[in-house]
Amino acid sequence: MADDDGERGPKGPERSGASLKQKEDYMKLVTRFEAAKLSTVQLYGLRKEAFFAFTAAPRDSEAQRTALASMRHIEDELAERAPALR
Repeated sequence: MADDDGERGPKGPERSGASLKQKEDYMKLVTRFEAAKLSTVQLYGLRKEAFFAFTAAPRDSEAQRTALASMRHIEDELAERAPALR
């Protein structure tokens, strides 16, 4: 059963599109495995969301470290997909 704001499902936070934000407004860690399953467009949107989460989090907090690690995983996946000159 969803809350009034529609962000929670019967088993916890729902993912709408590429959004991985929790109800408490902190970012869930995006692993390399999760990033590989998303489209390139979704990754760019998620990278933007991770950046905003990073800048909004208190300095040296766990939330800031999680957002930074997520950005790194997303960037690594985007770099792997980029066409290379051979």
